[in-house]
Amino acid sequence: MVIGLGLVPGHAAAQIGAKAQGGKLTSWVALGVDKEIPERWTWVTDVGFGRHSDPTGDLNPVKRQGLFVVTQDFIYRMSPHWRTAVSAGYWRRNSYQEDEPYEASPTNAFRNELRPFQKLYYDTKFGKVFFTNTLRVDYRFYFTPDFGRWPTPFELRVRDMVNFKIPIDQSHRHWIILNDEVLTATDDYSAGTAKELGHQWSPYKFTENRASLYYRRSFAEHKLDWDIGIMYQRWRETQQTAFTTSYNLMMDFIIK
Repeated sequence: MVIGLGLVPGHAAAQIGAKAQGGKLTSWVALGVDKEIPERWTWVTDVGFGRHSDPTGDLNPVKRQGLFVVTQDFIYRMSPHWRTAVSAGYWRRNSYQEDEPYEASPTNAFRNELRPFQKLYYDTKFGKVFFTNTLRVDYRFYFTPDFGRWPTPFELRVRDMVNFKIPIDQSHRHWIILNDEVLTATDDYSAGTAKELGHQWSPYKFTENRASLYYRRSFAEHKLDWDIGIMYQRWRETQQTAFTTSYNLMMDFIIK
């Protein structure tokens, strides 16, 4: 089960969604701290843990360690419709062999990632429906467990997400939330990998789609939103041609 705790102001509050981490069925736990600071700024800190099943057969969503993530966002509201953010994060992603029994990689058991990123939000409302479009650019720097150079040391990834929040009662205590995010990327190879492959960059291409459906229960008196949901995730690494399908069960607690 995916459990999240986040803090985001007003109806712009968003889920700390599950991440691609391998396996057919994944679990994700995310804790967040948010604070509004003067002059239209919001501070958001998230810490997340992920586990997953094997790619095939076993569907135990907590069988293998997947991700540990820490992110920090500074969000600035420029106008009633536009927000922007400067952000950074650390990812630790465990690596496993591609063949059964899918044991940990004998050379690099996990990959470190340092990721500065930027986001641009557009918020509006259609009748009773709250809509947000988020454009995000990730600069992903990869390292071995001892922070040596990973064979693919850098990736540029561009992603766009649409989010619909639909109240299903007049008091805005019950909501349906729909998300769909598309991701594209290209990798910059190390000198050795580039020489072996004959080119410095991988083709820029579509790498992932994340579609989510949530039910939200809002507790205004406690400044708390409780979400449960499911995500369908179709993804691949930039070096791959075939896609992998994952399913994520999600639960968020969002303190505003």
